Amino acid sequence: MAAKVGDFVMPGDIACVDQSGVCLLGPGLRGKNDIIYATIPGILRENKPALYWVDSRQKRYVQAEGDRVLGVVTSKPGGNYKVDIGSHDLAVLCYLSFEGSSKKNRPNIEVGDLVYGRISIGDNCFEPELVCIDSTGKSGGMGVISNGGNMIRLSVSYARRLLSANDKILKTLSNTFQYEITIGENGWIWVKGQDVLKTLSLTRALIACEKTNSTNLKEIIRTASNFR
Repeated sequence: MAAKVGDFVMPGDIACVDQSGVCLLGPGLRGKNDIIYATIPGILRENKPALYWVDSRQKRYVQAEGDRVLGVVTSKPGGNYKVDIGSHDLAVLCYLSFEGSSKKNRPNIEVGDLVYGRISIGDNCFEPELVCIDSTGKSGGMGVISNGGNMIRLSVSYARRLLSANDKILKTLSNTFQYEITIGENGWIWVKGQDVLKTLSLTRALIACEKTNSTNLKEIIRTASNFR
């Protein structure tokens, strides 16, 4: 029996999704011969009109084409960079995948740098490929993040929750802090407050909010930021 939206699925379960038009499969789902299978355990979710994924608390990221992720440069073989994005394979980032880059004008990237980019190839049969430009060749906010802050690794489902327009966590945080944040769909989050202590308070608050609902957000954030 096929699982419906809201059902718990296990790897190999068939997912019942609307394929009458364009159907987009997010993390945890894969199609074969017009049948959609779950690849990870979790809750089958839908974001209308036609985006489906499996909501799982796993921290291991399964790359999907189009995802915007954070990663750390681990090596610089040849003209490419190897980037850890929390997946089972390191992502490949070419030096030409930056706005304005060329053979004579390469980006200044070092091992250990934090980058924000988009998965251009996410097939599990190949190494994931990362780019820091959009379809028009512009950076679109992607690239190296080099102005301090703190990077934390949380669950993939929590990151997607924060990116949802209906979620209240970031709005509630903005009532207490002034901050910058970049959220990767791989569960990696970069945050920066006005100073080091406020950045640490923000980090504590984000971690504390992962396992809560919207009814007690203010109290949890206040408790987490007590040492400001």
